[in-house]
Amino acid sequence: CHDSLQIEGDEQRISTITVQSRFDNGRLANVISFVLRKLGYPVVNDRFGKREFSALPRRIKNIVKQKVCIGCYCADVECEGVVTMVNVERHKRTQCSFWREALS
Repeated sequence: CHDSLQIEGDEQRISTITVQSRFDNGRLANVISFVLRKLGYPVVNDRFGKREFSALPRRIKNIVKQKVCIGCYCADVECEGVVTMVNVERHKRTQCSFWREALS
């Protein structure tokens, strides 16, 4: 966990985490949501996280707009034995720092 934000007046917590996986059959966001849900950490806007979404402050709901805040921002690509790391800038909505500023 890189960062965590407790929502004031609520028991909900927003966290920024990094997950590494060798799963390469696509739809990794679904797998991550499933694993986190089974571990007791629901993902907002996952199809099974409707209750968590409805409990969020209005300001967060207006920004999130029914989108799961999970993304792939780094991948190791192997071609002919050469591994290349590809990094993409993380979307601000996936970072606790963004929500901390939006809620202040």
